[in-house]
Amino acid sequence: MARRERDREDLMRDATGLSPRGQLRLIGCGEPLVAGFGRRGELRVYFSPERMLQWDAEGGLRRAFWDGRLMRTQGDYLAVLTRQRRSNRTELLHRPMSDEEREVFLAEVCRRCGALVEALRAGDARILRVVGADAAAFAERLARHLSVVLERIESGCWLAPPIPTRRR
Repeated sequence: MARRERDREDLMRDATGLSPRGQLRLIGCGEPLVAGFGRRGELRVYFSPERMLQWDAEGGLRRAFWDGRLMRTQGDYLAVLTRQRRSNRTELLHRPMSDEEREVFLAEVCRRCGALVEALRAGDARILRVVGADAAAFAERLARHLSVVLERIESGCWLAPPIPTRRR
């Protein structure tokens, strides 16, 4: 992510670690979204500059940037990270997401991901650009991965294993 969250570049050009990746526009939605796969099969979806979700290859949520809040899995809960900037470094303070925050967040994730899967399957998603795959194969892989994500959320097993923390 950019040091200043609002200073995002063209993700299709800059997300070279995601291949395949594509830019799509859903019928009836103004802003296009970008989605792509990493080399270990992880999926990132950028719904907007303020809304990004990253899942592992098995469909477990690893990280999110949602409405100015950074989040990451701790394995059995989702942590909200707050940047505390100092003159010479940035620290990330972490707290568990509250039950209410989690319910609101997951409802919105399900709504957006479900709409994307439906649009892909119904042909209501216009693929603007694709890098690293043909458009049809990319759309099918994206719909398949998001369907797994939605199944995991419904089952209550939606988090990826904890992300190792580097200590200095």
